[in-house]
Amino acid sequence: MERDGLKAEVIGGRGDQAVDVLAVDAAGQAIAVQCKHTTRGRKVDSRVLYQINGTADAVYKARESMVVTNGSFTRDAAEWGPNTASS
Repeated sequence: MERDGLKAEVIGGRGDQAVDVLAVDAAGQAIAVQCKHTTRGRKVDSRVLYQINGTADAVYKARESMVVTNGSFTRDAAEWGPNTASS
């Protein structure tokens, strides 16, 4: 994110409210990121998307949110995720 001109801060840890990285773009807009490392055969489920969508704006005033993973997403998460946006 920093390479692309955003200012990024690692938030992750106990009490992070489902946000691991908070970035701010040149226009001052915040982007909340949840990072999920999965082991072989495990997938990120839609619960993770519900969590970040519920806290990104309310807690961090982030108009955009995303979940990144080294693995893949369950079918529900893959179908639900692209169709949502923070309010």
